[in-house]
Amino acid sequence: MVIMKNLIELDSDVIAKNDVIESMIHRVHEQGRILDESVFKRAIEDRESEYSTAIGYLIAIPHGQSETVTEAFIGFTRLRHPISWGNESVQLIFMLGVPFKNQDTLHMTIIARLSMLLF
Repeated sequence: MVIMKNLIELDSDVIAKNDVIESMIHRVHEQGRILDESVFKRAIEDRESEYSTAIGYLIAIPHGQSETVTEAFIGFTRLRHPISWGNESVQLIFMLGVPFKNQDTLHMTIIARLSMLLF
């Protein structure tokens, strides 16, 4: 899997975590990778409520597993300026979505590969 060009936004002026998440989800929905924006947003929020997906180095990897995901994806947003993401500052956001049926294996494989590329 690769990051689709249509799911990349560079130098975004968004200044709030929720707005970044909504913008990314909307872009994913426009590309047909999710069926319902609100359902996927809830999956992202549920995951964030467990613990922050900010991993340091100005990076966050919000992700959700949901039946509304039609095909696994990675979206990317680079913010013009860092924003608060829990207790961290974040400027690079990689959003992952995995169909619920593939949640156990694909989800961890994508996160592991992405982490290896970033560090």
